[in-house]
Amino acid sequence: MSLSRRSFTVLWLFLGLASGSPAVHADNAIAEYKSIQQKLRSARTNHDWSASLTSANDLNQRLNGAPNSLLELARAKLHTNDFAGAIRDLEQFARMGQSTDLLAASPEFAPFRRQPGFESVTTAMKENRTPISLGTAAFRISDPALLTEDLDYDPNTKRFFITTVRGKKIISVDFSGTITEFARSPDNWPLLAIKIDLNHGVLWVSEVALPGFVFVPEKDWGTSVVLCYDLKTGKLLHRIQGPPGSGLGDMTLTANGEVIISDGDGGGVYRIQPDGQGLERLDAGDFISPQTPAVLPDNKKIFVPDYLRGIGLLDIATKQVRWLNMEGESPEERYEPSKENAGDAEV
Repeated sequence: MSLSRRSFTVLWLFLGLASGSPAVHADNAIAEYKSIQQKLRSARTNHDWSASLTSANDLNQRLNGAPNSLLELARAKLHTNDFAGAIRDLEQFARMGQSTDLLAASPEFAPFRRQPGFESVTTAMKENRTPISLGTAAFRISDPALLTEDLDYDPNTKRFFITTVRGKKIISVDFSGTITEFARSPDNWPLLAIKIDLNHGVLWVSEVALPGFVFVPEKDWGTSVVLCYDLKTGKLLHRIQGPPGSGLGDMTLTANGEVIISDGDGGGVYRIQPDGQGLERLDAGDFISPQTPAVLPDNKKIFVPDYLRGIGLLDIATKQVRWLNMEGESPEERYEPSKENAGDAEV
């Protein structure tokens, strides 16, 4: 497998969630993010570069210095002739392993191309794109049209279980590459995350009616469920409906078999009990687009990566989130509590 060095090429910020479907739990972080976006658009339309810089600073703070916010901040600083500040932001962007074509292609970055720091920043970004080989092929799937998404491994049967987006089914594959159909999507939607719970003998998978996909009925867009199958027989045991407008796309399991699943569209992080009961929301609205969570061994805290805000450490008991600093401080210094929920931990 070949990947760009440390990261992937970052798209422009306004490609972020602007095209996404509305979500029910658009409170706190999502609402504030959209508000800042609107202010940025208004400032740019009116060529009010002072207001644009103010909103870009607000965005950078809200997104915890994430790469896209650094690009927006650098752009605003170029419009206000703060070239030194723009260079610092772009240098940090490159140090984070990121790369973008905007510096060479966008007219708004033309002033930067005349600055002394341009060459070193673009060189660093070019290095960030250098491919590195991280592994070798274990097997190949004969039908690429399945559009595979996620996989997990069952050591008892020595089989990989793989979800498919376009195939809308779960397949199992052994090391020889032999494919066996395990289960089909009950709602005829794409299947995304998959996790095996060996202790309970079950397999969990998320099924999402992805908005905009031509092979998903438009009437179903913005609907998602979590499914639980018997690992031996493939029998569907549980079907847990997600909130309206949700995209329950990524999940992990705790040591005792609880399902922790993130809603990449609505911003929520949820928990389902091993017996399939409940869909309990664990966060208080800090996330914009949460991805695959990672539970700490004590089952009390969860690392949650967010496409736009970085990596947050969610305390299940208090719902407080602390964000990892992106500039490389020591572990003792790298967490800052979210302002909107700082009081919650004291109640």
